[in-house]
Amino acid sequence: MEKLLAELTVMLEEAEAKITEIDEQYPNDEYDPSSWSGGNFDDAYELGIEHGEATGEFQTLLKIVHMVKRANSK
Repeated sequence: MEKLLAELTVMLEEAEAKITEIDEQYPNDEYDPSSWSGGNFDDAYELGIEHGEATGEFQTLLKIVHMVKRANSK
């Protein structure tokens, strides 16, 4: 069980790193997709998809970690 939790922790860290990398591309609340993408909205759209996938992966892994810890404590 400890090995599984260790692997899940690594996966969580990797997902968090993806989110941070994407977040650093637009560092403030005045994010303008047109400026960021050089007028190519496909790039801005793709960034949104990548961010959503990384965030979803992180949230799912976090839930799995909590479930494994809860099952391990019984």
